[in-house]
Amino acid sequence: MAISTTAAAALQKALGDTPAGIDAYQELKTALNAAQDVQQESSHLDGVTAGTAAASKAVVLSAAGKIDTIDITTLKIGGTTVAATAAKLDYTNVTTAGTAQASKALVTDASIGIAGLALTSASLIVSSATPSTTRLVRSELTLTPTGDTMAVQSNGSLAAVRGCVTLSSGDSLTDGYAYGVQGKFVGDGATVAVGSDHIAGVLAQMSGSSMTATSGHIAPLIVSGQSLPADPDVNMIYCESGGNKVNAVLQSNVACDFFLDVNNFESCGIVATPAGSVASGNLRTLKIQIDGATYLILAAAAYGAT
Repeated sequence: MAISTTAAAALQKALGDTPAGIDAYQELKTALNAAQDVQQESSHLDGVTAGTAAASKAVVLSAAGKIDTIDITTLKIGGTTVAATAAKLDYTNVTTAGTAQASKALVTDASIGIAGLALTSASLIVSSATPSTTRLVRSELTLTPTGDTMAVQSNGSLAAVRGCVTLSSGDSLTDGYAYGVQGKFVGDGATVAVGSDHIAGVLAQMSGSSMTATSGHIAPLIVSGQSLPADPDVNMIYCESGGNKVNAVLQSNVACDFFLDVNNFESCGIVATPAGSVASGNLRTLKIQIDGATYLILAAAAYGAT
């Protein structure tokens, strides 16, 4: 303020100590102060490059309306501080919406879909879905064009959906349930009237129209034990109804040569041999009992009556 004060005092001295001189002094002082403020403020514009942020300089947008870099210590929106770090905010910087990307957030596409998602060790929970043909988890593999072949590595597996629970030596399971794959339908209090359609906790289906099968074990449902312990609590298939009576444990609507075909496939490690028998592995006795009381025994004639 020294320049404006000196100039104004000189003007007042020249005009004398009169009302006019005093007024001129005040007006000139005010004008010079304003000019000095403008000079100081204009220094913030000196050397500014539009679109480039610089320390102690005004921010001027480029012709495209952009600024290259602004370093903000604290960002507030509506008075609330944004706690996320720049690295966390960068998780949303995905290349393509609808495509899973390493170390990035999941951003769905216009169909609310995500492609290329791999779950390695996680639980996927879907709380609701739109009724119709809705699958919480769906996996499909199609070979195209027609005539393509696929080789699965020896002892490998090709599965649409696969679940595996592994307990290694030294591990223990003392309570609860463990399932490789679990399916469950809950209809408590519901009314079910689906005609000839199906309601199932787990549904196994196979389509083989015009398929040529030359070898292998082929079935909509295969139950395969691997090195199972010889224990009375181990069963290949276990059924329970929860205490209520059901129509049948096994219902068959199949045209077949044999309702039950028991063979000795020792090469597969599957041997059906009754306890205490030295037979070659063929099932010799079919016994049905309820609560420990024997109701029916069917014995193969080759082994004599039982």
